[in-house]
Amino acid sequence: MTLRRALSGLSLLALAGAAALVPGTASAAAAAIEVDGARVQFASRTTASASVTYTCGTPGSTVSDTLTVIVFQPLAEQGYKAAADNGDEGTPVQCDGVAHAATPVALQVREGVFADGPAEVALLVGDGLDEDDILYQDVDVVGVPAPEVTVSTNASPEPARKGKKITVKGTVARDDKPVKVKATLYFAKDGGDFTKVKTVKSDKKGRLSTTVKASQSGTFAYGYGGVVDDGDHVEVIPVAKTYKNCTALNKVYENGVGKKGAVDKGGSVDDFTVDDATYKKNKKSDRDKDGIACER
Repeated sequence: MTLRRALSGLSLLALAGAAALVPGTASAAAAAIEVDGARVQFASRTTASASVTYTCGTPGSTVSDTLTVIVFQPLAEQGYKAAADNGDEGTPVQCDGVAHAATPVALQVREGVFADGPAEVALLVGDGLDEDDILYQDVDVVGVPAPEVTVSTNASPEPARKGKKITVKGTVARDDKPVKVKATLYFAKDGGDFTKVKTVKSDKKGRLSTTVKASQSGTFAYGYGGVVDDGDHVEVIPVAKTYKNCTALNKVYENGVGKKGAVDKGGSVDDFTVDDATYKKNKKSDRDKDGIACER
């Protein structure tokens, strides 16, 4: 058998499945089948529906048969990338030579991802698999929800030493599935707006990774498809050095500098900069020996 337009293995199986369900008495007399309004309405990214008008059989004789509907996008002859159908059992119809209007047909996506736009539908009543038994119609796909894009960002180390390397990792997914895409890395300095840093390609597992030079404190965030992550803030601290006194140190570290895990003895300072290396060089300025130098 040679079809007028190439169908995939999935489509052939669907049509063959429909043929096996019922005797072939009505299909030969099928006169017309079409999708009302030439429109396929999606309710989600995997489910859709169409109303089909059909006439089959001969007047005075009613035969129960099956309607098979397969939607392709792009067109089947262009090597389609998405397909949906009404299942192996098809949709029951009555072939009696009378026009039946607005028969609802539920469709399930079997392959690929649909988008709003032109598509093609293959229609068949009964078991006919001859070229002339399959009817084709151009239709419009509408109502496909936009894909849900999720992006994450993680920058390290925190804090980062000025002039040193910051590694910015992340992930990108579409409809909870990792995707290989070109994402954008943004940076916003403290008190500023996001600006583009560079384009970063994700791998097939949706993983993002790049390095930048630490210059100032701020937030890094990945973005893709109009979605920008909340981002990850990184404090950039100066190169560790010894300061003459607390006056000099506080010009750089306003609330002092301490080692990780330190707690102010006075209990009022909790926003000091954590920097073990700088604290070690200025330990002499930690007058109360609480692990924080020049807190205020």
